[in-house]
Amino acid sequence: MKSLVFAPLLACALLTMPAWGQPIAIPKNPCEKPEDFPGKLASDTMVKAWNKSMENYTVCIKKFATEQKAIVDAATKAGNDAVEEYNATVNKAKETMEKSKANP
Repeated sequence: MKSLVFAPLLACALLTMPAWGQPIAIPKNPCEKPEDFPGKLASDTMVKAWNKSMENYTVCIKKFATEQKAIVDAATKAGNDAVEEYNATVNKAKETMEKSKANP
């Protein structure tokens, strides 16, 4: 009997499954990696240029990582919200079933 009550919930979940199987496009970091350190025989100009490119790379990587973390946090919240909604729905269905058993 319980399986008949939960069948509509299962059917709704199965209808959304194709979306679950879709691959998610994860962007690669767009940051331009600096060349290898020019070495101790390099001119001051070359070292300064390398330092600047390393600084730009660091800023870019930090920005990219922060953006990706925000996406992960939003996805985690959406997943948790869906689980809470599901649990509330199932609990309400269980309560309704119990009440209907008590009052035939």
